[in-house]
Amino acid sequence: MKATLEKEKIKLGIISMIPNSYSFIEFNEDMSGESINNLIKFLHTNSLISESTIVALKAFIEENALESEIPIFPTKISFKDIIKKLKAHSFRQLAEQINQLSKDMQLGDVQVSNTMFSRLTNEPVNTPKKRNTLRLLSLWIGYKRPQLIYNWNYESLVKLCDNNTVSVAKNGVRIAFALQGRGDVINEKTLKWFKNELNQIIKDLNIKYASFEGSDSFQVNEFTIDLHSEHENQTDSYIPIDYGKTVTDAIAIAHQMTIRWPLSPHINQRQNIAIGIATGEFSKLNIYLKSLLNANLDEDAIIRVTEFTRLCVITNDIRVNFCKEPERIHSADDEIIKVWWLTSLWSNIYYDFIPILLTEKMLPTTRETFIKFKESLFIPQKRDSTIHIALSAIHRYPQNTLLIIEITKVCFFRKMFHVANMIISTLLASNFHHVVARSMRMHIFLNLALEQQDLSVAKIYFQQSINEGLFISKYCAIEDEEPWCEFGIVYLGVAFRILSISRKKDKGEGVEDVEFVNYDNFINYLQKARKCFQQGLTFSPSGLGNRSGFWVVHTQTLIELFQSNDTFFSTKQPIRDLKDIYAQNASKYYTFSGWIDELFDFDFFIERAKSSIEIYETSVLLKSYIPNMKYAFAIMQFDFNPLLTTGDVKQVLDWLYKAKTSANDLIKHKLGIYSILNCFAQIQIPEEFIDYINKIIVLIKDLLKDDLTKKDDNPIDKNKLKGIKLILLHIDEWVKPGILV
Repeated sequence: MKATLEKEKIKLGIISMIPNSYSFIEFNEDMSGESINNLIKFLHTNSLISESTIVALKAFIEENALESEIPIFPTKISFKDIIKKLKAHSFRQLAEQINQLSKDMQLGDVQVSNTMFSRLTNEPVNTPKKRNTLRLLSLWIGYKRPQLIYNWNYESLVKLCDNNTVSVAKNGVRIAFALQGRGDVINEKTLKWFKNELNQIIKDLNIKYASFEGSDSFQVNEFTIDLHSEHENQTDSYIPIDYGKTVTDAIAIAHQMTIRWPLSPHINQRQNIAIGIATGEFSKLNIYLKSLLNANLDEDAIIRVTEFTRLCVITNDIRVNFCKEPERIHSADDEIIKVWWLTSLWSNIYYDFIPILLTEKMLPTTRETFIKFKESLFIPQKRDSTIHIALSAIHRYPQNTLLIIEITKVCFFRKMFHVANMIISTLLASNFHHVVARSMRMHIFLNLALEQQDLSVAKIYFQQSINEGLFISKYCAIEDEEPWCEFGIVYLGVAFRILSISRKKDKGEGVEDVEFVNYDNFINYLQKARKCFQQGLTFSPSGLGNRSGFWVVHTQTLIELFQSNDTFFSTKQPIRDLKDIYAQNASKYYTFSGWIDELFDFDFFIERAKSSIEIYETSVLLKSYIPNMKYAFAIMQFDFNPLLTTGDVKQVLDWLYKAKTSANDLIKHKLGIYSILNCFAQIQIPEEFIDYINKIIVLIKDLLKDDLTKKDDNPIDKNKLKGIKLILLHIDEWVKPGILV
């Protein structure tokens, strides 16, 4: 009986700490891989989960999830009142008890401090350390005070802390939504759907600091959402870099609603939406937002922003494209303001899927329905009027470029490449120079080329992909590094197809096309790729590039590696970087970027690297890109690092574990991963990606078994690695072809 009671207490502690699947996603991001693994082992040992895996833990959370409704707290209550509610003597004593429980559950180094509790009485919950403090408190509540978990679990504690700060937030981003009818009255049912959908978007995107506080002065058919800045202590509200996360989240919310609206049952031809985004002091934003919403613009100018918001977007490398020239209008107080609107977003890389588009009623998820969908798309006389809502949406709204890109995106990541190309054609028919659509088509052809066994067929696709890249570089308006990065990856794909064929010759396969498959052509394509990535640096606002810097180092090193040992090209020997050329070239890039300067301040270098990673991580919301992003961070830390330590390797393993978890989440949606596991980019099925990551984890643990037991500042002797680089491990692997249904 005692064992049963203890098991129940542990169970309640865990679900208080991770109340639902949304909490699980953030938990997995914030906690270290070691702590998560320790918790999984502990739960498995206590027979709460059937196997010692992250999948089993996630299933446990979903099966035992608490109600998603979060209680509304009275305005008088605050986080400091938690002491009385829990019948604890002090925050110090509470911290000691929580840390003992954490130790008993073998969570590793995760601890709380009484000073952090004090900070949470008047600060927002905006860092992993603060969130982990609330998690451990929730764990203690579920274990020691189980009767309180419905009102005092992790989610409700976050809400309570946010109540302390929402009312005093002065700066941030306000998003305004207006449902506009041309002669039509917007009925109550539509307004209710719209409000509920906004709440669902915030939940789906896991934006917990959003509030509907700023809507008092708006009309019944207009809604606003406030995202307060994390930098409330700054006296200057006009520092663009401070609004990176808030503006990114604002655009993500606007993007979701822009697509969900035309897919809703409430839309008709006499109704449309306008979305305005303004940034700065909340007290001054409403007058700008009303001007944005009322501006007389074309219907496709849905997402409008102020001049300062646009500056925040550009400064923080947020991936959207704007109109060529703004519209100048008079505001209510007769101020002339500039209205910019978004013409496209790089949603195929940075912005997440629209959940409803992942369902069977929208797009096919089985082979049988895919066949019907394909016939309806390509053969008009066989069109099935009952098949998939997304197909009819393409024909109903051919001018809605954002919608067509989202539908194409789902098909692309399900590896339905010919279907994706057909859909994106409807956009290019009316907007011939659309840079995102062209880039998507370029990568559709690249993936088709890489899946062909017959080289002569692959070359046709390769050439068409290159032609798309040349068209973009010559005729499209390029505003950032993305088109150049995507084009460079095409040249890398061609180079590695040449390499893979050449390295197989020693197995007797041979090749007849010696004009194409030869060492000089391989190096030539690598050099073309490097040139594209260097162009990407130029088109980055900072001149450094979030993506292009990584690829410049990678391609430059590949060229030097193969020039130093051309036998890598013709024989299937493992490719090793014995001279640590990756780290040498990375050091040159870090010097070029100012991370390493004449003062040789190592702490400054570390902080710059962390800041760069945080900025990029904030900008990437796409589920199919996140696993690859985590893997890329691991590569930078392991392969590019001039001074590798035990702490660095632990961080690498943590990113790899998180890459696996993110990849696993894609399986149920039947989506592939934008993967660079085989040294260039290709869409890969999650199971295959996870298998390769597992092999890397095992290799690292075997190579550095002794070092992983030492302190974090222990320097790694790179001779132990024998030239092994993570990015080169799977260079000879072919990604499994075929659609994901």
